Amino acid sequence: MLNEKLRGLLTRYCDSLPDRQASLTAALQALSAALDTDFRAGEAFALFRRDAHQLAGSGGSMGFPEMGRVALSLDVALVALAEAEAAPGAADLAQLRLLTGAVLKRLATLKPEDSSLLQPVDEQAEAILMAGDVAPGFAPPGIPLRQSLRLGTEIILVSQDDVVIGHLQRDLAPYGLALTVRRDLAALPSSLSGMTTLVIVDRAVCGEDGLLPPSLTAGLAADVPVAVMDHDDSLDRRIAARAAGAAAFVGKPVNAAVVVDLLDRIHHMPDPRPPTVVIAGNGGMDRALCAHALQAAGMTCALPEEPDDLLGILAETRPDLLILLRRWDGLSAADILGALRQHPAHTSLPVLILGGGDGDGQEDSVAGADLALSLPFDPDALVLSVWHRVQRAREMQALITRDSLCNLLTHGAFINQLERELSLARRSRADLTVALLDIDGLREINELWGHQTGDAVLQGFSRLLRQRMRKTDIIGRLGGETFAIILPGASKAQARQVITDIAGAFRSLEQPCRDGVFQATVSAGIADFADGSGTVRDCLRAADSALFAAKNRGRDQVCLATPVRVEA
Repeated sequence: MLNEKLRGLLTRYCDSLPDRQASLTAALQALSAALDTDFRAGEAFALFRRDAHQLAGSGGSMGFPEMGRVALSLDVALVALAEAEAAPGAADLAQLRLLTGAVLKRLATLKPEDSSLLQPVDEQAEAILMAGDVAPGFAPPGIPLRQSLRLGTEIILVSQDDVVIGHLQRDLAPYGLALTVRRDLAALPSSLSGMTTLVIVDRAVCGEDGLLPPSLTAGLAADVPVAVMDHDDSLDRRIAARAAGAAAFVGKPVNAAVVVDLLDRIHHMPDPRPPTVVIAGNGGMDRALCAHALQAAGMTCALPEEPDDLLGILAETRPDLLILLRRWDGLSAADILGALRQHPAHTSLPVLILGGGDGDGQEDSVAGADLALSLPFDPDALVLSVWHRVQRAREMQALITRDSLCNLLTHGAFINQLERELSLARRSRADLTVALLDIDGLREINELWGHQTGDAVLQGFSRLLRQRMRKTDIIGRLGGETFAIILPGASKAQARQVITDIAGAFRSLEQPCRDGVFQATVSAGIADFADGSGTVRDCLRAADSALFAAKNRGRDQVCLATPVRVEA
């Protein structure tokens, strides 16, 4: 009975939409005819605002959220236009036409049966949302948010290749990973343990024809990725693996380093922080609509009121991107951007110029800007442009601040992070521990077996550090064979245990060379700083002193430095 009443309500709502479409169209035509006057005081503008506001509210309540979303953009634009000091112009009317067109397009396709109110509720999804257990990260509408994967310690290998099995069972253990072997697909458990982080399927176990089953992931939890292992590393085989639902493909022979690298790639998540955007320019409909679109997509926006406020806002918010409207209190976007680019802190800040085009969708660039969008602008296109530009900028920043060989922070980036962590420790009166680690005898390794072998040792140690350290720990390569780790909140005893365990795991790894295999060791020095006392120089000097002691004691040692305490 209740469902029938709901269907009747939705039917009446959808039956009323043609009248609403006609009202919006008539109001827009009336505003166009009255462009030479300030039409905001007229009845047509009032009716226009009423229709947009009611559609924005009713869209969500009637189960048509997408229609409600675009109607809300129109509503925001009309409110801003009503409050603006200057009379509306041709550019404002063009923006209203674009937004109204988007609303009319969605109104024309609405049907009662499309309402989300009539859709069955996914009980599992509802339970996850109620519990707040959602995937971390940020993505705007239209970009799927990548699912969070399990970060467990068990890898299941479905294979009958005893050589691969033997190598992985021995060499994964130092990385804190356990290998569970199944001889065929039928032996895969119907439910995986909460610690399973990856399933690797050898194509050789997939029958005489070698064909993968239609879905490798059938019956497995969605948060456990599956990789295909195959001796034939061809494009056809990779396409077949992807079609079967595999998240990755690895060619034989497979060793522990390949598997750990695979885990790094699969579990790598984009920067989860929502972008921070500064929107600078004269107030009005364009700025309000821009801010609404970005904020509705989950971004953080700052809107300086005066040009003199801009530098302070940029220093305070450290935004991912700056949006400049064409003019601001008599200054052009080119003037403002030229002045900003002279400031060392803003030479690489991504900048989007909004406005100034001829309205035909063509971009109108300004020297020094990364992107320019003409007016009128599509709010959804703006959101996607900002998001993609921010992601590219963050990826480039990561490349600049990371060592290319080991994928760890460079010397300069690590020092910046250490300064930041010391400041945080002082404010929170928390402990901070710093460790310096040196691979013993790397020069001799390079001389005996070549730099390629030495590089492999460095990369293996880097993988071990990334696998064994906490997500809150900060790891860098200071140069050559020297690595550094910041352990926020860790006591000296805790840090010593962690570093000792890592040194033992590294010692147990078999390092391949042209003569067979060998073992490498690492020496470490640890210094703790109560309440964040001391400077960056104090931290590194104390840890280096402890590292020097470890070397003098015969290498393969972990030594502690005297705590540094600086009187206020």
